[in-house]
Amino acid sequence: MADTEPDTLSIESSAASRNVAESGDILFTVLYNIDWDDANDYPAAAADETFLIQLIDSGTQIAAVAPYPFYNSGYGNGVVSFYFSGTDAAALTWGEPYTIRVTSQPGWIDPIVSYDYALGSNDYCSDTDQDDNQEWLKDWIIDAAETIENSWGISDTLTTVSVTDVLTETGEAYFGRVIPGLRYLCPELYIVNVDAPDWEDEDWDDTQKGIFEDQWSGTDTWIEDSLSGIGELFGSPFIFLNVACLLGVLVVIIVSYSLYREGRPGLLLGMLIPVVATDQGFFEVAALSFIAFMFLMFIVYKIFDLQRA
Repeated sequence: MADTEPDTLSIESSAASRNVAESGDILFTVLYNIDWDDANDYPAAAADETFLIQLIDSGTQIAAVAPYPFYNSGYGNGVVSFYFSGTDAAALTWGEPYTIRVTSQPGWIDPIVSYDYALGSNDYCSDTDQDDNQEWLKDWIIDAAETIENSWGISDTLTTVSVTDVLTETGEAYFGRVIPGLRYLCPELYIVNVDAPDWEDEDWDDTQKGIFEDQWSGTDTWIEDSLSGIGELFGSPFIFLNVACLLGVLVVIIVSYSLYREGRPGLLLGMLIPVVATDQGFFEVAALSFIAFMFLMFIVYKIFDLQRA
């Protein structure tokens, strides 16, 4: 048990933000100070066992959290927070002069000591939209970080990137712990932001396929006549044309192997046949996609094969 009460026990500042993560939510952030002038007077236990910070409404505790013993066992300056989702925040009143109390826990300091801080209008963000509230929160955290650096005797919680202050690795570790979800509540404090992707679902259809297949319809050319004749003979012109294109690829590969004892040049050249045929409406788009996929797999296989060699 400590012989004396803290020489400094206070709430130095607080900030209330809303709509930071979802509509209607409320976040209270608190900068406390629990300190002794003589290092020998510090309790044997860390601050998360000896002290508590409470959010109080007319004498009734709404929420409570213990200091996080990140540095100096949690003593000196530190930050805690109270977050209420949109649903939970419905029971709170924005702008209310709630009390924030830092108090010793029974069994460590006798008698129990405490300090009350009443939230004022200046502690509440005056804006309602998310961006302004996140900016308000960011400014408060930067000020708190500077105070903590002075208290801890370090300069390792903030850095400047492109003329704006962001948290360092140390700052991220501390503030991300005492303000859970801070990366989403205030992403501008981080060098690397994590944002939800924004996309629109594509309404895919076979319009382009129809354009390829019907481009010769109504042209009154020998190509249209030929396609019509093949369709009458085989039921669909594409069955015959698909087979003919694939046979064309095979012929090119055979010729390549006959001339160079190597089939890969023929495979590369032969792939032009279905590509051009698809563009002219003579080859199925789905079949070309399958061939392209298999061709890609072949290339990947050869790359790994060469690496093993």
